[in-house]
Amino acid sequence: TYSFRFELLADGDNKSPAIKWTKGPAGTQSYVLLTEDAGARGPNPIIHWVIYDIPATVMGLPQGVATDKAGDTWVADTGHDRIQEFGPKGEFVRQLGAEGSAAGQFKDPRGLAIDAAGNLWVADRGNQRLQKFGPEGAYKATIELHAAGGGEAVWSPEDVAVDAAGNLW
Repeated sequence: TYSFRFELLADGDNKSPAIKWTKGPAGTQSYVLLTEDAGARGPNPIIHWVIYDIPATVMGLPQGVATDKAGDTWVADTGHDRIQEFGPKGEFVRQLGAEGSAAGQFKDPRGLAIDAAGNLWVADRGNQRLQKFGPEGAYKATIELHAAGGGEAVWSPEDVAVDAAGNLW
């Protein structure tokens, strides 16, 4: 049995952070992640969630996940600087981007959102921007998040949201 312990302190945004780990010892077949509340009072911790049968080839869990109207799930694979799309039954559909700063590339992608038209918005944290992709995965636009005209800059976006009117938050 191989185990390790690490602590994550929630910052109040009610989201799980991206979690990464290194390859286990030779012969590792799968992982189990157990999240407990270390600050709980009493003799027993509060168990928040358990994930088991994680294949040994998986080295982390994402922060950003969004589901579109077709039931496809988009995942910010932060550790690999890409976005992956999976079909309603979990089958791999496609990958968007790679590490870099050109249009359609990412550096530390985090939050994801789907707008009413089915476009995917990505909070590209390391590149200080939001990127937009069409429902078919094609790159559409970039919104740079540095100060312009004396306004306040938005550095290192962790997340993105789109309201019913199409406004980005």
